[in-house]
Amino acid sequence: MSPPSQSVMLDPDEFDIPPAIETDDDELPSVMQLSQQLAHMQPSFTKGENSESSISAPFASTPKRSQSQRAPIKVPLTPSPPDIISISSSPATTPQSHSQTKMSGSQKRKQDDGDRSITAAEKPAKRPKIKAARRFPTTHKHQVHWELDGNVVIRIKKTLFRVHRGVAKHSEWLSQRFEEEADGFEGKDPVFNIKEEDRVTVKDFEALLDAMDDAITYFYNPPDFLTVVSIFRASSALSFNRFRDWAIRYLEEMWPSSLCRVTLDPISHASDTVILAREWGLKSIRKRALYELVRLAGFGQDDSDDESDRSTTISSSDYKLLVRAREMLTSAWTTRIATATFGVETKCVGNVESCTAADVSLVASKHQEMVVASGLFETFLRDPICGTRALMELHWAKAGYCQACVDQRIVVWGKARERMWEDLDMWLGLDKC
Repeated sequence: MSPPSQSVMLDPDEFDIPPAIETDDDELPSVMQLSQQLAHMQPSFTKGENSESSISAPFASTPKRSQSQRAPIKVPLTPSPPDIISISSSPATTPQSHSQTKMSGSQKRKQDDGDRSITAAEKPAKRPKIKAARRFPTTHKHQVHWELDGNVVIRIKKTLFRVHRGVAKHSEWLSQRFEEEADGFEGKDPVFNIKEEDRVTVKDFEALLDAMDDAITYFYNPPDFLTVVSIFRASSALSFNRFRDWAIRYLEEMWPSSLCRVTLDPISHASDTVILAREWGLKSIRKRALYELVRLAGFGQDDSDDESDRSTTISSSDYKLLVRAREMLTSAWTTRIATATFGVETKCVGNVESCTAADVSLVASKHQEMVVASGLFETFLRDPICGTRALMELHWAKAGYCQACVDQRIVVWGKARERMWEDLDMWLGLDKC
């Protein structure tokens, strides 16, 4: 591929141009004619301002012309072969070579690239194609609680419930909302938004509506604990007072605060109940639930780091109360209640010579056998309430105690048990609630 041609300045006055070159037609002279004409010419070459001339051997010794002479005509030359040159005396006309008329591939590509860049700049920029985002509905109807003949829509986050307006008679909260906003929904079904600060979730409200539909069946088939908790939360937040009272009775039956209802049978969901009682101020069920945690290993708390279990983890303040209560209960059990001589006379109260209580060494021996060796002492180390009950139910008469001494022991242990249960209010911080 030939290198770019250099511009050479020719002065028409220095050449003896035959008149035959001037013709009326538009055809260019032949190569032979130009060769003959160039043989008589002695051109003077002038460098371009910003380029160096590359000249063939025949023109290397040609002298330069001064700047005071007429304006030269630029004629591009290439080293070989000679090109067809159009010579004109007009200074405004720029001669073109055959190489310029027929541009090389690289020059053409550069020019095309330049044309395209100019064209691209002139054209308005196209709007970028943005991939359409996948569309999801902002709300959806509840699969069950969307009554076709309903006339009130209740929205919780993205879930829509359609119910009958008569549901307001069970709820002071809804009834008040209907009255306040009824004018804004003339001619269409009103839509009421239950916000996050109202503390009602989709699951809880769903459980409440289920309870309204299946209330009569709950009499024979009560729901499980978690369902009742959902009903309680929703009914408390939205003032469904009758359903709230029913849920509280259910929970109080499950977590009785009466001492006589404390048994060895474990009750599940103690942590859930403690959290619920603290959040919603249910003091009546809190004591029994806390004591259930006191007698569980690790206070019923899982040591795993699973974030999904955080909802069943009690607060640090409740945890401290559990530690304190267990310390006090364990101390009462080990130092007083479960000792051999706790609350009894050192002699037989019935004055029976053959009674075990009449012999101090025999009392210690029987205690070791019935309380320590049997494992009762260690078994109830975290549950003195039930442990004391177990002491009361031992067959002390078979151990040689007279009936008067047996009755005395039962009364003493019974009072100690009641005292511990009362002290729990202080140890668990319930007296300050």
